[in-house]
Amino acid sequence: MAEASSAVAFQFYVADDGIHYECSPKVLYIIARMFFKGTGKRFARIKNKIRSGTFPSSPLHFVLFETLLMIYYIFHPGLIWPIDTVMSYIDIAYRFLPWYANLNWLLQTFYITLPLAITFWFLYALLLHYCLRVLLTHISWVFEDPKRPTLKTKIWAICLKILCGYSTELLYSYQRALPKLPVPNLNSTISKYLDSVRPLLSDEEYKEIEDLSKDFLKNEGHRLQRFLTLRSWITQNYITEWWEDYVYLASGRKPTNPNENTSPYPGIMINSNYYILGLVFDKGPRRQASKAASLSHLFLEWKNKLENENVGPIKTPNKLVPLCMTQYKRIFGTTRIPKKGQDYLMQTTGRKSGHIIVYREGKFYKVDGYYRGKMVSAKQLEKTMEEILSDTTPASDAEKHLASFTALDRDEWADFREKYATTGANKRYMDMIDTAAFFLVLDTETKHYGNLPDEYYGEETLQYKQTYDNDRPYFSEYCKSLLTGNGSNRWFDKSITLIVFANGSTGMNLEHSFADAPVLGHLYEVVSIVETDYLVSAKSKKRVVYKNFMLKSDGKRYTPDGYLSGNGNVTSGKYERMEWKFNEEAARKIEIQNEIAVQAADSVTMKAGYFPHFGRETIKQCNCSPDAFLQMSMQLACYKSTGKFSLTYESAMTRLFRDGRTETVRPVTAESCKFVKTMLQDPIDVVEAHEALQCAMKVHVQKAKEATTGQGIDRHLFALFVVSKGKNIDSPFLSKVIVEPWKLSTSQTPTNQSGVDQTNFPECSTGGGGFGPVTRHGYGVSYIFTSGLICLHVSSFKDSPYTDAVKFYDEIVEAMVQIKNICSEAIALQKESAEKPAELTQQNGNGHLTKAPKLSKKFRYMSYNDSIAEPRVQSFSY
Repeated sequence: MAEASSAVAFQFYVADDGIHYECSPKVLYIIARMFFKGTGKRFARIKNKIRSGTFPSSPLHFVLFETLLMIYYIFHPGLIWPIDTVMSYIDIAYRFLPWYANLNWLLQTFYITLPLAITFWFLYALLLHYCLRVLLTHISWVFEDPKRPTLKTKIWAICLKILCGYSTELLYSYQRALPKLPVPNLNSTISKYLDSVRPLLSDEEYKEIEDLSKDFLKNEGHRLQRFLTLRSWITQNYITEWWEDYVYLASGRKPTNPNENTSPYPGIMINSNYYILGLVFDKGPRRQASKAASLSHLFLEWKNKLENENVGPIKTPNKLVPLCMTQYKRIFGTTRIPKKGQDYLMQTTGRKSGHIIVYREGKFYKVDGYYRGKMVSAKQLEKTMEEILSDTTPASDAEKHLASFTALDRDEWADFREKYATTGANKRYMDMIDTAAFFLVLDTETKHYGNLPDEYYGEETLQYKQTYDNDRPYFSEYCKSLLTGNGSNRWFDKSITLIVFANGSTGMNLEHSFADAPVLGHLYEVVSIVETDYLVSAKSKKRVVYKNFMLKSDGKRYTPDGYLSGNGNVTSGKYERMEWKFNEEAARKIEIQNEIAVQAADSVTMKAGYFPHFGRETIKQCNCSPDAFLQMSMQLACYKSTGKFSLTYESAMTRLFRDGRTETVRPVTAESCKFVKTMLQDPIDVVEAHEALQCAMKVHVQKAKEATTGQGIDRHLFALFVVSKGKNIDSPFLSKVIVEPWKLSTSQTPTNQSGVDQTNFPECSTGGGGFGPVTRHGYGVSYIFTSGLICLHVSSFKDSPYTDAVKFYDEIVEAMVQIKNICSEAIALQKESAEKPAELTQQNGNGHLTKAPKLSKKFRYMSYNDSIAEPRVQSFSY
């Protein structure tokens, strides 16, 4: 209403007795308030830019320079003639100002020294910034043992701590100091690529790709490398923009040359989007309206803090090295807009994105998050959600299934929007969705984790134990609903689709092009812990909590009966029901699309569950990297399932560099293949298998570190391919490499990003997240480690005769048990040899010393159903 009122804020008219005017004090107040608020925001943005631009220096350093210069000017003038000369000229310049002569001597001294203080502070900030950039280019610490760092790394860490340890950090304080992603050496990349595919190809196939690589290096390779190097000099990150445009935003369309590996359903619902689960032990309310209102309010708080940059940067586990925070810019108010050929991202900030869209049983509502410039309370949002839930007016089939267009082919969605949503009320409603902070679904179904393993419950979590039907895969159904819904009750274009089920369980469906899973996982972990008041319990137990937790919790969010705390007589916030207008032709197209979306949603098989027998700490006790352990388990399971090795994708984070996103780790190596074949022997040689495992994991960890530090394979080859297309340079080698299908796509979900120790607080653990299969005959596997458990998410297409998510899940679990037993037996043998050296010799019947019998080191495979705590093998001999 403020905009309409401002039109009549001033009125004037001319009469015989002169000019008359009227003004509205109320409207003038609104205009003045808007002006000062806007000025305040602009000032805050300028202040943040100055603070981030001068980091790691701080305004305190300016005060110090100003104080020292004033002391020098007053007590010791003439010692440093350049400074005295500059001050004299400044004094002469000030004398031309009429107000200067009326100031007392102290203020005159302040003004004379002010320009020099600003200059010295600016130069000092540049020096510190340069030192910070130099320190952050030191990457070799990644390859060192964190428990035994080199002297060089210790000195580096001390310098970095001194330089930044006493400065206030904002969201983007480190952005300008982060190093650029390096372009790897071309010969090294080709060599690594050939090593990675050698176990996957026959001799003839390998000879073909090797010859192509030689021709590539001999002809166009180095020319393309020079173009790419030049691009790296003039851009912040040579790959990120191309990766976002051509891998994400150009995807989701019907392929021009489909093959047996092509996904059966184009679109982003299965092939791009992913999901994240809520807390496993959620002590929050089971009331859907209260839960939705509480989370929505916290999301809006986070949105404000991100826009004001009042969120500290995430750092590596050593709490020293900052990660790139660029992806946080687009968490809220971002929508993927369909466009023929390639989509684009649209972001809306500030109050223009201060509303949310609520979807309930086919009806869309716009809910304002602000009223008169202030955020509405969580209690008001709760009242609004209750009114929406009680709305019994029916929705038309067209509006009920409209969201199915966001799930499938992007070009068809672009055509529909262009024809039916660019005019009238439909355009207005579509703009509301595009500019909303996020999308909220009040689902009619009930979802939960189901029966958790008994090993999961401790004293603090036993209260959450419930009994459900063991024959029903509740957890898998929960994950499947978050990923696809029914095909038409998720708005897959929005950066965040928050889903609250009828029983209060929650989760998110997330668009992938704007940010990667760790960013949204951090958001949801923090919000979920605060929303359930676990932060308060952590503080009350005097545990270490992340110092910059971003959101506050007072432990009084809910009343005992599950309602949000606050005035019970509060009125609801402002909301509006959208009334879409579609003609028969548009409605018919929506129904056709919905039928396909239902089929697409039903085409995915999802298996999710907790592996209860051991977790991260047990794996570490076996001297194994948890990630490498699980990757080797998947390789063993995959070979047992298919009888061959499959090209495997694992994502690695490259946020040590500016605008970094991900790189690919290729877990299939000659060492991993040797380990798998060793595990297929009957009987298994324990020592040989354990040595092969350690070698394979060592190589895997090394390759993961190389990917993290910008020395991977696939992003480099992809960038060279883009250059070849842009320069019209034909490259048979790159054309063959770029279309290789990833049969097994894997990713690890990070934990403890909130800083709350989930070992001491298992209530704060989540079930991780997952995604769909990336090829018709492939798997999508995601996993998350907790101290005592491993959570697995496996997906595949139902119609594929080569894949079965449920079976593959069991095979991974079986492989983990088998590898764990190998490690346990090998460590036991090593300990026995170390503790009993005397047994290496023994007396024979004549009293002479001889060598003791050598251990056979062989045992037959222990089945998954056997006890883990007390390993029982079918055959073990000495």
